[in-house]
Amino acid sequence: MITIFIRESSFNSTFQDADKAIEDTIVHMEAIGIKMEENLDFIIQYALRELFNNAIEHGNNFDTRKFINYRVDITREILRVSVADCGKGFDVSGIVNSQHNDSPTRCRNRGLSSLIDIGFLINSENGCINASLSLDGYIIKMEGVIE
Repeated sequence: MITIFIRESSFNSTFQDADKAIEDTIVHMEAIGIKMEENLDFIIQYALRELFNNAIEHGNNFDTRKFINYRVDITREILRVSVADCGKGFDVSGIVNSQHNDSPTRCRNRGLSSLIDIGFLINSENGCINASLSLDGYIIKMEGVIE
């Protein structure tokens, strides 16, 4: 697999800083010539928002002195987002399995379940949440690269 995009950074645990990190990631992708279909652009932004918001709320308990570290990797085959916060971690498999079977009208815990519905595989490793999506069927182009 050839990596076509990597962004690794961190931000303060605020929703405003999360929004800025998402914007910066998309701008960086565009700056290096990555073009993707509109629905994939939406999916990337949605996944980042859900994972960042979970880290701010549940991992860092809205403590603005804490940081969120993240990494976005894109190959022709896979989009992978890794997010680490300052929380104690949790058993992703238990939460994902119970959430995914619940009603879509529930008040809480829809984020990871909605990512699963989109097609993401979710796991945790060393206190980091990883979300991976197969890009089979999505169109990603690099300006100046002959396919």
